[in-house]
Amino acid sequence: MDKKNILKIIFSLIIGLVLATFCMLKYIYVKFHGYDNLIKVLDNVTGYDATYMNFGYWGGRENKETLTEANKTSCEHMISKIEIKDTDKILDVGCGYGDQDILINNKHSKCNIDCIDINPLQIDKLNNRLQEAKLTKKINARVGSATELPSEDNKYDILFSIESAFHYDTREKFFDESYRVLKNNGKMVIADIVLKDNYFLNFPVYITKQFFEIPQDNLITKEKWIKQLEDRGFSVQYTDITDNTFIPYFNYFKQNHSFNNIILDKIIDLIVMYMTAYCPFKYMTAVATK
Repeated sequence: MDKKNILKIIFSLIIGLVLATFCMLKYIYVKFHGYDNLIKVLDNVTGYDATYMNFGYWGGRENKETLTEANKTSCEHMISKIEIKDTDKILDVGCGYGDQDILINNKHSKCNIDCIDINPLQIDKLNNRLQEAKLTKKINARVGSATELPSEDNKYDILFSIESAFHYDTREKFFDESYRVLKNNGKMVIADIVLKDNYFLNFPVYITKQFFEIPQDNLITKEKWIKQLEDRGFSVQYTDITDNTFIPYFNYFKQNHSFNNIILDKIIDLIVMYMTAYCPFKYMTAVATK
């Protein structure tokens, strides 16, 4: 076989590989993108047996922790950032399936908790859980928008936003609304995702933006994120917990996922490896006081 034919074969193989990869990525996007389908992904991960949807807080022991344990620890970590009194009125924005609200109730059963999410399916499932657990008098769950909070001014002592604000269109509108509904000296406890200072628009940013429906305006660095909060009038105490979130999560995910599809598993492995090596995000927590 001459050199020209060999080059044609190599070129054809490369084109075929590119097309196959593109088709598989398109399949992954259609099947799994968005939070409605995230639970489908997590159901294929060993050690996930709840409905938490966060990266988890890992104590450097990811090989000994399950994903559900790390998810729960993440919520406990956020709850521990402030003192919760029995008389406090609490709002959880972007509550998802409400695992964190049930956790708060377990620790502070005298508090009343309102929680909202824009996803009717998740609210329906949460309300079913609350009815079964006889918690409907303590936890009120309903459909609502984070950028138009269904509440009067100065109502809440505490507002939780756990790993959801980066979805809102826009995050700044959510900050405005949070400030409005909190009482004077009220506190927003937030876990959020921002860009690294030296980021560039690369594959992980594109994948994350597409799969998790992040508005372009929300792709900002830590400095601008803090400034947006302060511009609303919040006093901000923040912490970067990236080392306890992204990398151990991706390492755990890679070691414990199985979709029973060799090609799909390999492509997801490549995506996870790339995100581990070149993750352009920081994971920030803050207590923002009005």
